[in-house]
Order: sequence, then C-alpha cells, then structure tokens
Amino acid sequence: MRQHFSQINNPKDTTMPTQPQPKPQPQPRTPEPREPRNQKERTLILNATVIGVDLHSEQITACVITVADGKCAKPRFFTTPVENAEAAFRKHAKPSDPLLIEATTNAFHLAERLAAIGLNPLVVTSDCVARKERPDRVNDRIDAENLANAHISGDTVEVWQPSPQHRDMRQLFFARRDALNNATRTVNRIWGLLNARGLKTSRTQIKKAKDACELLPNGPAFALLHLGQLMDDYRAALAHRDACDTLIARHAASNPDVQRLLRVLGIHILTAFALVAFIEDANRFAGPKQLVRYLGLNPSVRTSGKYTGSRAISRFGRRDLRMLLIEGAQSAYRHGAHAMHKWARRLTGRKGIRNIGVVALARKMAVCVWHLLKGHPLPDSVAREDASFLRKLAKLASVAGKAHLQTLGFHSPGAFVQHLIGQSDSNREKATNNDFSMKHFQKEEVQA
Repeated sequence: MRQHFSQINNPKDTTMPTQPQPKPQPQPRTPEPREPRNQKERTLILNATVIGVDLHSEQITACVITVADGKCAKPRFFTTPVENAEAAFRKHAKPSDPLLIEATTNAFHLAERLAAIGLNPLVVTSDCVARKERPDRVNDRIDAENLANAHISGDTVEVWQPSPQHRDMRQLFFARRDALNNATRTVNRIWGLLNARGLKTSRTQIKKAKDACELLPNGPAFALLHLGQLMDDYRAALAHRDACDTLIARHAASNPDVQRLLRVLGIHILTAFALVAFIEDANRFAGPKQLVRYLGLNPSVRTSGKYTGSRAISRFGRRDLRMLLIEGAQSAYRHGAHAMHKWARRLTGRKGIRNIGVVALARKMAVCVWHLLKGHPLPDSVAREDASFLRKLAKLASVAGKAHLQTLGFHSPGAFVQHLIGQSDSNREKATNNDFSMKHFQKEEVQA
C-alpha cells in the first residue's frame, strides 16, 4: 500500500497503475510497390511522331505516323536510296522523333549516320513485328508501318548499339571463327575424298601432309587436281586464322580489360577478347545475373501445376560466348585448385553428371567477368593460378610480336610480361584490403 501511495505522490512518475494490457497484435506489413522483375517496361506513345524504317542494302522505305492524344493519323510514306538517307530524314524527322530501325547487318551503320546529324535512331529487335505480319500482305511499306505501330503500342525492344571500335572487334572475332570453320570443313572434305577411294587416313595425317601426292599416291589426274585445290584452301584458311590471332593478340596487348580477364583460370586470350568485344560496357547489366542471362547460362523454368520439368540452362543469348566459357570451364575444372573449382567437383559428386559441374563453373566464371569489368579487384581467393597467368602472358607477348610491343614502349617481351605482373600484384593487394570486393565474391559463394 505504501508503495502504491508513494508512486502516486511521486512528481516524477505521473502514470497511474493500470491493469496489464494484452500485447497488440502485429499489423500485417503492406509491401512497398516495386517494379516487376524480368519484365520489359511497356510504354504507350500518346503524343509523338514515330518513324518506322524498313532498311535494305540499297533502298530505305519509311513510314511516318503522328500520334495525338492516343489517336494515330494516316501514315505517310517516303522512299530514298541509302546514300541519301541524311537528306531524306532531315526533311521528314525532328530531333526528338524516334526512328525505328530493325536490327540487320547495316542497321548500326545507318543509326550511326543518323545520330551524327542530331536525329534519334533506335535499333530494335527483329522479332517485335513477328505477330503483326500476314503472309498475304508483305512489302516494304507494310513492314515499316508495322514497326512504327509496334513502337506506339510499346512492343519494341531496343538493341545495344556497339561503338565503332567494339564493332570492329566483333568483326575480327567473326573472321577468326569463319576461318576456323573453313579449315575444319576443308579437312573433312579431304577425308571424305580419300575415304571414298578406300584410303583410311586420319585427320592428323591430312594436316601434316605437304602435297596431294603424299595423300593419294598414283591417283588419277583429276583427283590429284581436286585434292591439291582443297589442300590449298586448307592452308589459306589456316593462314587467315593465324593472321586474325595476331591482330587479336595485338589488341589484347593494349587493352586493360582483356588483360584483367586473363587472371581468371580458364579464360584465354580469345575468350577474353570476345567477352570484351560483346559486353563492351558492364554497366548495361544491373548485376552479374543479368550477364549470366545474356550468356544463356541461367537455369530455365518449366513448371505447370504439379509438373516440374528439368532445370537445364536456358541456352538463350550469345551461343558463341557461352561455348567459349564452357570450353574454358572444362580446363579449369580439371586443373583448378581453389575453392571455386573444388566446389564444382563436389557438385559433380552430388549430381553424378560431370557437365553439371562444368556448366556451373562456367556460370561462376561469368560472375567473375562481370565484377572485373565493373572494376572490382579480384580477390586472391578467386584467382591464385599464377603459373597459368604467366603462360597466358608469355603466349600473348609471343603472338603479338616483339615489333608491336616496342611500339607500346616495351623493349622486350619480358619487360611487357613483368609490367602486367606488376599491375596484377597491385590489384591483388587492393583486393585483399577491399571489403567491398570480398563481400561480392563471398556472396556469390554462399548463393551457389
């Protein structure tokens, strides 16, 4: 009782004793609205002038549609030769009007020309008008109108426009790939020609042969003529491939992004060059998952009701880059000795299929590529393969040539290699003291 009155008379405590109240029930939290993931933002055009462009090698057909308060006016058309594109579009388009160009072989070149005169060209995917076409109504004017209407309804997807430098890098990669395909195709034709005459010759013997008489002794004249022509084609394809390798190495010798990617075990000169050529700017990917999806290494989703299908990779995206990464992952899987490679081998032990571990390792290599191109230092726990890195640098210096290295300011290939090793050691020290970089890679390890 005294305690009760003392609490009442205490001026510091003005609260009266009450019966214990039940604890309030937690209110359900209303989630904050956010944008849906993995969905294209759809924007309807209400007031603008949209120009759809149907581009060919010699002629351009364009459709101009003016939209006012959501209503489309009657389309207007004009046709012009490709060489007079600047004058025609300057007459019919304003700087703010979107010019829709379907992605074709010369679409980027035309977009570059139109952007140089202050217009707004947009290169879009070629499948945005697939559902708007009719097999009985196909001509250039209808295609241009369908492209403009697709943009007005928000169905177009813009394509990344590479810079002229990276466009040339892509063309060099394609030239090297085509040369290798031609060499393989020619060897197979030679093998088929010899096999048709009952000669069991391996492809290794074909590659080492000096002339047609060595492969087909005492053969008829027309067969020797045909075989000699094929062997000349094979040597020409190999010479073309070697010339492309030299140009790729010379570019890699002066490109810091390519040199940075060589730190990852399994990524060789050609793979690093191709990744830089096609990715160009890592900032266009919000995170490593977006780059993994661009390469087609993300798992597919196949569920309907109670049915759950296989979780194989999607195989969408750039097939050539995906093949190079998986080939590199095969080597890293066999020879890698740190945590990322041990994890891939343990995954194979759990799943019982080697390719699962290899593809999962390729996915992790793609994550490392994104971090490196973003400028995050590579921790020592991710890349400790110094011997492999030295072999890559020695190969790079050998293929690039001493004369080219001297133009870069290095008196010898050894000086070039020592310079890159010094840069690598400084980046490693930064990574060791960089908590931001370590958290990124540790997060990837935990999620895997």
